[in-house]
Amino acid sequence: MLTEFKAASEADATAPAILFDLLNEGGVPVEPHMRRFAAEEIIALEGDDVEVLYQVIDGVVKLYKSTPDGRRQIVRFLYPDQWFCGILWDRHRYTAEAVGPTILRAAPRRALAARLQTDPRIAGLALQIADRSLQLAERQMVVLGCKDASGKVASFILDLAQAQVGAGPRDNEGNAADIVIPMKRADIADYLGLTIETVCRKMSDFRRASLIEMITSSRIKLLDKNGLQAVAEGRCNPLH
Repeated sequence: MLTEFKAASEADATAPAILFDLLNEGGVPVEPHMRRFAAEEIIALEGDDVEVLYQVIDGVVKLYKSTPDGRRQIVRFLYPDQWFCGILWDRHRYTAEAVGPTILRAAPRRALAARLQTDPRIAGLALQIADRSLQLAERQMVVLGCKDASGKVASFILDLAQAQVGAGPRDNEGNAADIVIPMKRADIADYLGLTIETVCRKMSDFRRASLIEMITSSRIKLLDKNGLQAVAEGRCNPLH
């Protein structure tokens, strides 16, 4: 289902819009039609030439790397209005796949890279987008390296609540109380470095502890955000 998510931060929402305005102002053509991708459709393959930079308009995109032994590591989920593909990348560093029905728009990479040399406004926005990507990567390193399984899953649920903008009830901070989980449990497990069984078990633990309510397999209700935050920060065990 589309339109469930908002920009993950104010920077995510404003920088891409301004960047597209500057591209049009400078005569760089931006694709006039949005590109639509079906659920699980590959958008770009790791190692392919980068022809365009993509901005997520609606839906969710997962980025992952494949290992020589056939496994994969999901490195990031992208929400509106986030970008993927680096301006200076010649080849895609990750495979990009639509989690569900997804709408993207694109800017030509080579033209944008050329404008970096002549327009300091575009260079500044590109640095802003790169800095935001670095912040998210650093946060993910903390989640993977410093948290136990309960903390990882709790952090993931809280991130989803912050990213969504559905029409349902919201908490005092504007986060969604009813949370859509568009990705499969296997995707969550790959992203958090856990097994599918552990992800399912931790969600069941949170349900028994009255932190969440499982409405369906793809939708939960956030009952106790402070309690879930305490689990994410390692300050309590959901079963004690």
